[in-house]
Amino acid sequence: MKSFLLITFLLIVGMFGLHAQEELPDCTNPQEVKLSVYENKENADIKIGDGPDAFYLMEDSLETIYYQEDDSYTFWYKLTVDGPEDIMYTLRKFDRDDEYEVMYYEYKGRNFCNDLMKQKVKPKSGSVFKVHPDFSYYISVLHISGKGCGHQMEFSSIFHTKHYSAIQNTCVEEIAEEIQKYELSPIVPKWVNSLTWNKNQSNITLKHTPNKLQPIKNDAISEQTSITILGSIINAKTKLPIAVDVQFVLFDSSFSLLNHPEHGFSITAQNQEHKVMVKVDKLGYKSYQENFIIKHDTNLILLLNPIAVGEKIVSHNIYFQPNTPVLKDKSKAELEKIKQFLKENNNITIEIQGHTNGNRRIKKDRRFAHLDGEWNFSGTAKELSQLRAEKVKNYLEENGINPNQMTAKGYGGDKMIVEHPKNMKEAMKNIRVEIVVIEQLK
Repeated sequence: MKSFLLITFLLIVGMFGLHAQEELPDCTNPQEVKLSVYENKENADIKIGDGPDAFYLMEDSLETIYYQEDDSYTFWYKLTVDGPEDIMYTLRKFDRDDEYEVMYYEYKGRNFCNDLMKQKVKPKSGSVFKVHPDFSYYISVLHISGKGCGHQMEFSSIFHTKHYSAIQNTCVEEIAEEIQKYELSPIVPKWVNSLTWNKNQSNITLKHTPNKLQPIKNDAISEQTSITILGSIINAKTKLPIAVDVQFVLFDSSFSLLNHPEHGFSITAQNQEHKVMVKVDKLGYKSYQENFIIKHDTNLILLLNPIAVGEKIVSHNIYFQPNTPVLKDKSKAELEKIKQFLKENNNITIEIQGHTNGNRRIKKDRRFAHLDGEWNFSGTAKELSQLRAEKVKNYLEENGINPNQMTAKGYGGDKMIVEHPKNMKEAMKNIRVEIVVIEQLK
């Protein structure tokens, strides 16, 4: 009863405009969710099983809604279905300190908000509930405590699943990793685990398969009927070989590709004329792509141009613990690439720049209260960005880079890529480390 009265109060506050934002769904303008309870082979995204026992699922792409810190307290969904069925919802919170309460209302009328305020409809709870096409179902997600960084909501019948993310913009650093983990992880409908049919979950096949640039390896090519392509990757400035992985596409044949970390690459292919596309991407160098016609054993020398004075490496892959200068372990791969670039180009001087999303003052994160020193940073965004830039410089120095080759400077939010970010994706572009070439010795 207390929760019901609290939701009613917050609803009234939202309707009178306190802390409201037009785009944020409330009970007068809820996020519409249309879910099918029937199998649809033609529009299915996932097939489970084979033959007459196979069945087909629809998996809608993730929809994301962004809101500001001062927005309404309760997020609303309106669910409609095309048949009677059991529906499951699952809520995940981005920040472990946040608490939310979910309730749903079965409604058949003209003005849900008005009837809610008059207490003519009562809330129900439970993550699985029966639905009918003659009713609409209003689902409220009430923020109880914590910062309110947002949530992910999934609605699913046996044959159809929909996903939503509601994200507060000010929580960029705190929840960026959680969002990425959710968006990149493979999706398997939760109903699969509760199906009573004799299906094998390992037989799941996706309708849409990503088409990535990958070499087709074939180790069975005979030496007597093959040609060999040897290649070297050279720094166009220093004229010295550099280590880099190469991507190859032979448009008319399979082949074997071997990347040699120290001296380039070799390819073995069928003994015929080939159309070849070579692509090389290496951090700190201009991207290289070229097409060749290869008719016989060939030596290729590919020249890569390093970035010049005034140009920069923009890295979003150097990760820090939220609101601290503490490097995460997974930053090492990117830092090692920067280290390699500086070793291959020891005639340049760089400025390591730290950038944040805005210039707000940062408070200590209570999640790290049991830790000491840099884990409990409190200060301005510019101060934090300075410490982060220095942290990168220290790592490179400790791993063999001449300290006279580097300076570190924090800019806070003075040089944002997106001046007024409207959503999480735009805000995350502002949080970065840049390596700017400021001088090149001849």
